[in-house]
Amino acid sequence: MILSSINAYGFRNCAAQNLRFGAGLHVLFGANAQGKTNWLEAMFCLASGRSFRNVEDTTLCADSAPGYALSGEALRGQETLRLRANYDREKKRRSVELNGAPLHRVLELWAEVQAVAFTPADSRLVKGAPFFRRQFLNRFLCQTPGLYRFRLLRYSQALRQRNALLRRLRRGERAEGLDLWDAVYLEFGQPLVEARQAVAERLDWQVNEYYRRLSAGPKSVQIGYKPSSPNLAEELPRVRTREIVAGLSLLGPHLDDLTVTLDGKDARLFSSEGEARTLALALRLAEYSVLQEQSGEAPLLFLDDALSELDRERQGALLRMLVSLPQAFLTSASSAEILQGEEGQRLYVRAGQIREADGTG
Repeated sequence: MILSSINAYGFRNCAAQNLRFGAGLHVLFGANAQGKTNWLEAMFCLASGRSFRNVEDTTLCADSAPGYALSGEALRGQETLRLRANYDREKKRRSVELNGAPLHRVLELWAEVQAVAFTPADSRLVKGAPFFRRQFLNRFLCQTPGLYRFRLLRYSQALRQRNALLRRLRRGERAEGLDLWDAVYLEFGQPLVEARQAVAERLDWQVNEYYRRLSAGPKSVQIGYKPSSPNLAEELPRVRTREIVAGLSLLGPHLDDLTVTLDGKDARLFSSEGEARTLALALRLAEYSVLQEQSGEAPLLFLDDALSELDRERQGALLRMLVSLPQAFLTSASSAEILQGEEGQRLYVRAGQIREADGTG
């Protein structure tokens, strides 16, 4: 998949520009606070309907702007996809369109346009709380073919209803319908666990390979899935009393975790900052590869400040990977020195304006 154009209005400090892109590596470079990450965020938001920073839409609007409007096109094989993402600040309403048709949920867009983004905050995938790894798995799997998106929505609904009924029981009130929601909870929860276990197995080899290529070292990586319960149907009745006391569902995929080990040790506790950054990069590149394998189409790839905190050898290894892909967008504080000897289009960003740079950077 190729992002061929983007037009932005009212998005952070991005200038009102109509930009066009081709295949290959595109490096957005310039001084700090000039808008490199903002433009990358605008591209990702157009492709996925959401920011990769997990912030409210109102914070994406430029000062005094009534909202933002993003439009553009992406090429999927021989097909052109027309994309729009708008936000009305006064009405607090976001809208997403694909080929002129409004989409009710951003999940519908994820089924059509696959996009992967790396940010410096992705070190949380290794060292952060389980929530970040579950979020990674959910977004990843929601972009794959199949029923995962539908099952996740139904499970989330069942979880909310079930928790509400458990809280009523804790207060000594009647809570009819708990058995019914238990059935829905199990019907859609167990397949989520199985899908995550299956993708963890696919990620295991991929992440280990990418980590090896990035680090050029002997350490090995293992990816696993740690469910709160391997069999929800069997174990859920056993914790009913504890759940009523807590007023919460104590088993289910909303409490599961993805495990990352480095040479057999828990990476959360024993990896350095550089190792965590490299592991997070390997996870994102593995996500990219699996999505490409499953759909037959390369996802869009956005990497924010991925080269910082990597030594020269790891920077070079990453760049060699990126230039071999159909298309990738990368932000960096500099251009000429990093891309020395590598192919790539240099885009200079200053005060939210992008212009094509010459070879000197």
